[in-house]
Amino acid sequence: MQQYRTRYLLARLTQHVEMAFSGLKVPGSLEPFTNLEIEHILPNKPEDDLRGKWATENPGMVYDDYKNRLGNLTLLEKPINIVAGNDFYTAKQVEYSKSGNYLTRSLVALTDVGQNTSISRINAKLESFPAWNAATIEKRRNTHRFGAGRLEDDAYRCLMRKVSHCDQGSLVYSSGCCQLR
Repeated sequence: MQQYRTRYLLARLTQHVEMAFSGLKVPGSLEPFTNLEIEHILPNKPEDDLRGKWATENPGMVYDDYKNRLGNLTLLEKPINIVAGNDFYTAKQVEYSKSGNYLTRSLVALTDVGQNTSISRINAKLESFPAWNAATIEKRRNTHRFGAGRLEDDAYRCLMRKVSHCDQGSLVYSSGCCQLR
């Protein structure tokens, strides 16, 4: 998938989770989310020791087949992304917990606030992960695909449309589908 489409989908997922977390009903601007960096939880350019650990813990699973999957991607602020670097997931968890977006923070821990609150309702669709492997990447991808409801229908329909040209790779959300800006 082209990077601007991936960024758009991640931005919409992140916005959806933020709205649900905050109890908002009307989406605001997507721009704060599209300005975040795409973070590869399983690093895009790993050190040899990480590839070796992956091969040991995930027999028969090819590292490069998993690093760009939607379940392995999240949005992260640039300073946090720099510090997180190409490290192991366990080392990155500290940095993820500092993120301003709940979709990324939820990787590490879910915020527990009462029952039948906007936070508890979005938590029912999310999961935190103590370890990162092929199974968790697939599980998180399925959470994105099925847990967000209408978001998925709209976002995937938009992303799968053929887009021939995009000035500066920016997309905006309008009237239930994406438009090029």
